[in-house]
Amino acid sequence: MSETTKVSCDTLIDSELLAEAQSLNINPSEVLEQALRNAISQAKAELWRKENEAAIEYYNHQVAELGTFAERLKNQRN
Repeated sequence: MSETTKVSCDTLIDSELLAEAQSLNINPSEVLEQALRNAISQAKAELWRKENEAAIEYYNHQVAELGTFAERLKNQRN
């Protein structure tokens, strides 16, 4: 596992929410890090989808017209 550098980050949060989290032994920093990882992952997936939208549409069109590669191989053998 690689070492990570931690930095301080000022953020504002509802005081009652923070107090409740602390009373339940929830570490806000860990929750924030995981939430950021999830948000970054989702944003990257959406960006990839947008960047590859034309290729995906082309592939889906080809499959609709010609079938999948496996279906075409099967048809060639018959």
